[in-house]
Amino acid sequence: MNPSAGAGGPYDFTVNGTLVMAPAGLITVTPTGTVPTAFHLNSGAALYIGSTAGITASGSAGNIQVNGTRTFNTGANYVYDGTANQSTGTGLPTGLTGVLTINNPGNTVTLSAARTIASGGTVNIVAGTFAAGTRLTMATTSSITRSGGTMTGTPQGTGVYNVTYTGNSMTTSTELSGSDLDNVTVNLTAGQTLTMGANAGPDGNLSVSSGTLDLLGFTIDRSASGGIFTLADGATLLVGGANNFPTAYSTVNLGAASTVNYDYPGAQTVSAQTYGNLIFSDSGEKSMVAGTTVAGNLSISGASANVAADQNLSVASLTLDGLGKVNGTWGSSSSSAAHQDDTYFAGTGILTVSADTRSTPTILWPTASAIIYGQTLASSTLSGGSASVSGAFAFTAPSTMPDANPSYSASVTFTPSDLSTYTTAIGSASVTVSKATPTATLAVNNSPVVYD
Repeated sequence: MNPSAGAGGPYDFTVNGTLVMAPAGLITVTPTGTVPTAFHLNSGAALYIGSTAGITASGSAGNIQVNGTRTFNTGANYVYDGTANQSTGTGLPTGLTGVLTINNPGNTVTLSAARTIASGGTVNIVAGTFAAGTRLTMATTSSITRSGGTMTGTPQGTGVYNVTYTGNSMTTSTELSGSDLDNVTVNLTAGQTLTMGANAGPDGNLSVSSGTLDLLGFTIDRSASGGIFTLADGATLLVGGANNFPTAYSTVNLGAASTVNYDYPGAQTVSAQTYGNLIFSDSGEKSMVAGTTVAGNLSISGASANVAADQNLSVASLTLDGLGKVNGTWGSSSSSAAHQDDTYFAGTGILTVSADTRSTPTILWPTASAIIYGQTLASSTLSGGSASVSGAFAFTAPSTMPDANPSYSASVTFTPSDLSTYTTAIGSASVTVSKATPTATLAVNNSPVVYD
């Protein structure tokens, strides 16, 4: 900032950097009470506004109350960060190419008069409510960014504007309600969720770069065919309606490490896409049709997959209620699948699962009774031993006839009862193989002895 004066005035107050004004802070700059003064907020500078009246073009309200000219540049940045409800005031310029920031937690900042956010300009909502009413016009390539807070009122104008979400979990508000909404980007902190609060119809692209987009029962279908829907690796889409996967996007890119969760408590139609990871949760049948592929894992819990007739859909791996399953074909008892389960499958189509993701049980290996040389392992009895799942222990090669040995290591196989979920395991048991007792046979020749 640069307060300056010639001899006898006038005094100018010029801000090229950042000026922070407390709620009761004033700039009047009238040392003699009669000398007119000017205030200039230049392009690129930032003004933090704490007054409930904001900034005004003239008069004795707001943080800036100089008697002379008040210049608030359209390329400057304006931050409303008071501790009570605020009005933007008449000093906020229209045609803003800088950034208008709302950061007033728990309070409302009201747009006092009709204002346009010009191309390149941004409304940045951090905390509190921005009450725009019908006074906010968004020009082409302007934007609204939300990292918190909320907005009321409907963006006006015919310029296509973009909306970006960052930071922590929140629910959409009226920033998506403008008739010329263009691109929507969700770039939240990992683990955070953007929840739809109403339907939206962007004209451009939908991108979920990080975090989760929860549709609930709402839609975010493109206004007309075209554009791209991208769900990046690590990002998640929750589809909570009967049939509301985003539609009308010419290209759908679902990252190999992305996740789509159909979590409506009832029947749902699964969009025919190439998914990364796919989840069917809550309850009801999730109908899978031709053209559906899962490049990663399909997880089903509480729900079931209804695979369309005559379909053989490809799935990389399968998890049922949190348990990895064997590869092969899966379906209901009405299908031709090798693995049939009516709890998780319906319909007559099948899934072909390529990867075996079964787990290996935790095992305490049994002991074996002693045998005698010449006997096979089948003569030894396995006892004790336990496993984390039900199953049976047996010698891997029971017909083996070991040599005498005080501690012969015999291979033992544990076979789980549920081979679709758990793998067999190989361990060993020590078998004492005793020497056999020798048996001697005496041959007696009882032929008569002849004496001469």
